Amino acid sequence: MNSTFALVPIELFDHREPSAYLPAKRSYLRRVDIVVQKFDSLGVVGLYAVGAADFIARKLFDLVEYASNNVGETLFALVEDKRLFVVALRDLDIRLANVFDVDSDEDIVYFILIAVQNTGLDIGQTRVKLSSSPIRHSLISLMNRYIDTEHMSVSFG
Repeated sequence: MNSTFALVPIELFDHREPSAYLPAKRSYLRRVDIVVQKFDSLGVVGLYAVGAADFIARKLFDLVEYASNNVGETLFALVEDKRLFVVALRDLDIRLANVFDVDSDEDIVYFILIAVQNTGLDIGQTRVKLSSSPIRHSLISLMNRYIDTEHMSVSFG
């Protein structure tokens, strides 16, 4: 079950044809509604197709909204239902917003470290703010071996 979503720079976004930015077949996009959400402080527009898995995009966009007042190099992560939601920012520059399927703490560490590496964030300067319910102290301890990680007390949706 996949969600169809995209983030587009505001200056490139054409509101007349929002479905053009989504990674899905045109025949599918003609049959569904498209939700458009503006993140002014980050300079992007988020879009997603309303469908069976749109809860994934809504949750990711909630995390983007929460992270949108960030200063510094920070990766926000939400672990829920065998999914890892990741938003990586350098000040108000969004570097990554994505969702990964995970089965273990090691998967979570792997995807977070790959996200830091691939976004050009400095592992020595980046903070990871991790939310999970219940709090996963063993995961935070494992993460702290590699990157500064703290629990974030927030829930979405």
